[in-house]
Amino acid sequence: MLRLRRAFLHILRRFFRPKEHTPGSSPEERASSIDHPTAPHSSDMIRLLVKKNPKRPGSKSYDRFSLYKDGMTITQYIDAVRTQMGEGEAAKCTLDLQWDSHPGRAFIRVERHGRPVGPHRSASMSRKRTTETSVSTRSVRSSAPSRQSVKIGESATPHRVIPPVSLLDGNLLQAYCENFLGYGNFSAPFWFIGEQEGGGENLQEAQRRLAAWRSLASPPLADCEHFHREISEDRWHRVAARTQATWEPFIRIVLSVMNDEFDRFAEDDDVLRFQKENLGRLKGNNCVIDLLPLATRGISAKHWKWNQWCTNPKFSNPTTFQRWIIPVRISEIAKRLNEIAAVNAIFFGTGKPFLESWRQICPVRLTQQPNITYQYSDGGTHHVWFGSSEAKNFLVLPHPNARIIGNRSTKMKMWNDAARLLRPHSLG
Repeated sequence: MLRLRRAFLHILRRFFRPKEHTPGSSPEERASSIDHPTAPHSSDMIRLLVKKNPKRPGSKSYDRFSLYKDGMTITQYIDAVRTQMGEGEAAKCTLDLQWDSHPGRAFIRVERHGRPVGPHRSASMSRKRTTETSVSTRSVRSSAPSRQSVKIGESATPHRVIPPVSLLDGNLLQAYCENFLGYGNFSAPFWFIGEQEGGGENLQEAQRRLAAWRSLASPPLADCEHFHREISEDRWHRVAARTQATWEPFIRIVLSVMNDEFDRFAEDDDVLRFQKENLGRLKGNNCVIDLLPLATRGISAKHWKWNQWCTNPKFSNPTTFQRWIIPVRISEIAKRLNEIAAVNAIFFGTGKPFLESWRQICPVRLTQQPNITYQYSDGGTHHVWFGSSEAKNFLVLPHPNARIIGNRSTKMKMWNDAARLLRPHSLG
């Protein structure tokens, strides 16, 4: 029994003892010591290593390089480019820093607290930092309090956090979220209102979206094809395009209502042609809007990157962002709907938060349609909701990516059933 007791106590000490803090052990300190220019901080400083501008005279890169000043911070450089050349050129600053500080070119050096950071550090500097770290580690261990004096979960030394640089214009991003609703024509007879736009994989895409919106004079609606070409995204409009999964059901419903074809599914070629030529056009017959304005893979904290790209507190986390922007967008979309005399508005998303938003937008009461229900793979049942008032019809469907039990034909039947529901109240 004594042996078992000793073994048990040994396991407890091994797995539940607090870890001693060593320099560079936290993510923040690792970032402050070995980060590269793709993740700059406000304390990073630019040092010019060449006297003559190495870029081709007359080019945009030449003009951006001319804005480097020895000793300026990265924030000051990005702000200078944004002020003198616009948001589109400011979006290229991160790549400039990577390119110009590469060891093979060494036009500039990025320093933090007087020491180089990034891939351009010399081998001797790396060895020196390693030696300093080992020495400081020993000193910390010798001066650290005993394990008995440190509570579980606490470290012996507080972490040092360096505030990030705002890589996006916070005011412009806020204006984009408040004013840019989507694509198409407000006076169109068909409206498609979804949860949020996909994409938002990286900082460069976010910068391109802001730059494109501002270059188009910051409209509430843009031309879908034009906007996507501005952000270098032509998958949905080029010759060899493919159907976008979220847009497909809306297109099929519109084609069925317009052509009185409810007994057969629309041809895939017709759907793709509508997507390339008619969807979200400024003078078209439809309008494509999203409740949440930021293109992102998801709205959970796991996928949230906007707090890394912008210092505006409204984008600090998904909860804060949604509490601010959803009422703003609901009010704006409802106002626009009230301004037109006739419309078929189709909403996608029957989850509780989004269904509540759709109810606030619709001026009529939405009711479940008992004859149209669909089983989800998790065992839940989702309904179709419908409401009508004079020449305005409102239809709520499950999201196109919902995991409905059945095959593709099951979803296509759901969309055709929705078209049948709309047709008696259609605008003709």
